Amino acid sequence: DIKAQLQHLVFDGFIASVPWCRLTQYPRYLQAITMRLDKIQNQLDKEKSWCAEFIQLWQGYDELKQKASESGVISGKVEDFRWMLEEYRVSLYAQKLGTNEPVSRKRLEKYMACL
Repeated sequence: DIKAQLQHLVFDGFIASVPWCRLTQYPRYLQAITMRLDKIQNQLDKEKSWCAEFIQLWQGYDELKQKASESGVISGKVEDFRWMLEEYRVSLYAQKLGTNEPVSRKRLEKYMACL
């Protein structure tokens, strides 16, 4: 999961394609990954549960992105959802870093249902 997260954050051309306001959050996202790795051995059950939960939400994002791509219109709301998912990871694995906006599984599911 961490490998996949890093691949979605850091890819060829990401500096040119990721909006500046999102790039400024990368240090916090990377710090959250470090904190997650530090705690992973002590909370394997939580890790497995959170990964399964997150994968479902990411699959929802993938489906929304695919539909938007097929229609030829990439919605800013779909991309906002993608970044809400990063914030959700921070809330799961590194709460003390805080999030830019209130985020929970329930909020994400509700947001996704409206897209």
